[in-house]
Amino acid sequence: MRFRRNTHSLITPLIAAFLAAMICDQSVAAQTGGGDKLIEAATYLAQADKEEGCSLEKARDWTKRALSTAKSYRSTSRTDKDTAGNLIAKCNLRLAALDQHEKSLQNSERVIRKAVKQKRLESAQAEFDNAKPPTCDANFNKLKDEIKAGRDSAAQTVSQADSVVESNPKHALSLYTDALKIDADFPDIRDKMQHASQVEHEQLLAAQRERDEAKAEKKRAGHPGMKKAANVTLFIIVMAALVGVLVYAAEHEKQNQ
Repeated sequence: MRFRRNTHSLITPLIAAFLAAMICDQSVAAQTGGGDKLIEAATYLAQADKEEGCSLEKARDWTKRALSTAKSYRSTSRTDKDTAGNLIAKCNLRLAALDQHEKSLQNSERVIRKAVKQKRLESAQAEFDNAKPPTCDANFNKLKDEIKAGRDSAAQTVSQADSVVESNPKHALSLYTDALKIDADFPDIRDKMQHASQVEHEQLLAAQRERDEAKAEKKRAGHPGMKKAANVTLFIIVMAALVGVLVYAAEHEKQNQ
């Protein structure tokens, strides 16, 4: 009993010393090599900043890595603890901001798709520019290409219409209408259509004036058939008058005899 009691009294201080040594070693490690985790976390957060312009998903992953690294940091230093706490707070704010950004992009994508479906490509482009989506986003890049292709096609059609509007306004109007079917928001296209309609109207009036003038000239000159009939009638009248004169002269001469 005495041996066991003495052994117990010896082991207890040894265990306490061993535990104290372990705690001391962990504290030293935290104060020396542990500071690298703060640098590591800050590096991850900086990488998240760079990735946000390309991919929100990658930015979120880097931010989560920074948050996890900062949370795993242990130190007895008050300054280091405050630094770790600030990093954790920044990571949480960044994650919240990324979530908000993603919701905003989802809303913008719906608006853009609706505008594209309605052939309002200028409105779609304006919404796209305002949204400023990540450059590596496949959905937005596909929408960007679709908008560009439509706008280029509409611009080419309008250019063709502009080149013939003075000589063939009716065809120009047809081309402008085709362009509207591609991009209903094409700049100034309705003014162009109004101008084409005015040119067409003026050309129709000019053509009508030419027809009226030709008709009047034809009327003044007289119809060939009518003119021939008039000449025949005049000849008959003249001949009848001449015969009358000859008959009168003959009778007068007879009376004088």
